[in-house]
Formats: sequence, structure tokens, C-alpha cells
Amino acid sequence: MTHPGPDFLPYALPAVTQPTMQLPLPPAAPPGGRWSRALDGVPALGVVSIGSGLGALVLLVLVSGLAGRAGPGFVVTALAAAVSLVTGWLAFRENLPRDSRTLVMSGQSLGVLSALVAAMVYVSSGTGGDQPVAPPSPQPTTSSSPSSGPQPLTSPSPSTVLPPGAVNGFGVPSDPGNATSNDPTALGTLQGHVVDTAGRPIKGAVVTVTRATAGDVSSTPQCPTRVTTLTDADGLYQLRLCQLGDGLGYHVRIQVGRGTVEHDLFVNSGNTTYYDVILPR
Repeated sequence: MTHPGPDFLPYALPAVTQPTMQLPLPPAAPPGGRWSRALDGVPALGVVSIGSGLGALVLLVLVSGLAGRAGPGFVVTALAAAVSLVTGWLAFRENLPRDSRTLVMSGQSLGVLSALVAAMVYVSSGTGGDQPVAPPSPQPTTSSSPSSGPQPLTSPSPSTVLPPGAVNGFGVPSDPGNATSNDPTALGTLQGHVVDTAGRPIKGAVVTVTRATAGDVSSTPQCPTRVTTLTDADGLYQLRLCQLGDGLGYHVRIQVGRGTVEHDLFVNSGNTTYYDVILPR
């Protein structure tokens, strides 16, 4: 199509096309909120890191707090925090968006703080998670010990339930009783409880029994010269020992950390010698 030109032009002007402008469309907003998109950008290891960090917090509340089990609570909380740190470190090796990194670091921080609080609960409890348990009360003998040794320790408060043998005073062995056999290899029992100054049983105290008489080095599979055991959750230890013979006895050493008590005592066949002690934790 042509347009007629001015009268003074000998030819017509060409048609002119009007230009058009294409404006770019605004980008569509991705679905979900900011933190939802950040979580979508977290790899599998990062999700494990966040979850284990939150799990450490839950374990701290459930195990260390509500259940009153400070020792196991500290262990499981620390393990969950360690998993959070390791998996988070592996996730950070990838190129994560800023918000995704923030989520992973928040999970790690929760795990570490929970482990620190669990450690403080464990230390302040001073019991390692063991609950006080009243020991059994068989009827002990009440006569004095024939042996000599360190002075007996002071007994706990009157409200404490005394274990068997404590009628002689803590740290004083009971009478071994009359032997039921003349055979030096006949067995008797050495038994006792180890408690702290508050009367609570101590688990894991090391009880070492050796020959008390100098030069008594005779050893057989039935009558070794040295026997070692640990106290159980009730603070109880028990050993079957040879009665040895007239005038021959044992030296008992009980240790918890740096606290130690020891005494000489005798064991006679068919009877039980009680030796209960108090040790500071």
C-alpha cells in the first residue's frame, strides 16, 4: 500500500509500519514460603543433621529430665549431637543456598547445646543415673571382728537403711563364725555393700582381696592368692573364698576413684563374713 506524496513529488511514498514493543513478563513466584523452599534445597545429609539436632533436644527433655536418668540421657544426647555435626559437615561440602545452610547450622546448634546441658545435668547429679536402692537385709552376726586394721568410718545419717554387717559399724568386718570343716580349701563367703556418704549404693567399686599373711603365696585354681570383683547396681559384692587355715586371713581393699578403704579379715567355711564400707564419690 502506498500513500500519495505531496503534490511536488513525482512518485508516491512507501507505506510505514508502526513499531511494537514486547514487555517481559514478571517471573512467577515459586510455590511455598521462604523456609519451605530452603528446606527443599537441603540434601539428604542436611535433613539428617537437622533431625538429629532436634532429636538431641527431645532426648534431653525425655531421658535426662522427665525420666531422671542423667547418665543414659547424657550418652544418647551426645550421640545425637555427634550425628548432627558429622552429617551437617558432609552436607556443607555441597553448594547450598544461604537459607538452607542456616537451617542445617540451626539443627547443629540445637544438638550441641542439648549435649552441653545434658553433661551439666549428669555432673550435677553425681550419681551417673543410678537411683538409690535399699539393700537386702539378711540377719548378720553381731560379734566383734578378730582382725585389726584402720579405724571404722562414721556411719551415715540415722535415716539411712543400714546394710547387713553394718551393726558392727561401717568399715568393721563381722565375725566369720565357726568353720564347718577343717579343710583349708573349704569355702566361705565374703559379702558387703559399698555406699556413699549419703547412704546411696555405689556401682562399679573395685574390690580386691589378697592374702593378709606375709609369705602366704600358696595358690591353686580353687584358692588363688588374689581375687578382684566389682560392686553391682545395689553396691553389693560377694566372693566365695577358701578359709585357708588357722591364723590365715585376707586383706580387702575397696576403691572408688581416689577413695580407698582396706581391712584384714577372716573367712570360715559355711559362714558369711560381712564387710560394709562408706566411700565418698
